[in-house]
Amino acid sequence: MVNPYRNIKYATSYLVNNFNKTNSWIEAVLLYHSKNKDAQARYMKKINLVEMPYSKKGNITGQV
Repeated sequence: MVNPYRNIKYATSYLVNNFNKTNSWIEAVLLYHSKNKDAQARYMKKINLVEMPYSKKGNITGQV
């Protein structure tokens, strides 16, 4: 049986790992979706991703 808590924990870990590799939440999400650049571009267009000014700690840059 699927354990949603385990799935969330894994997804979070995978996404944070992608962020640590790229230092970008947008890139982390795109890698989470696919490692294929064409698939990433289609996904980005489909969900209309916009770059947000997030710092390494996840805070909006310039705000504490």
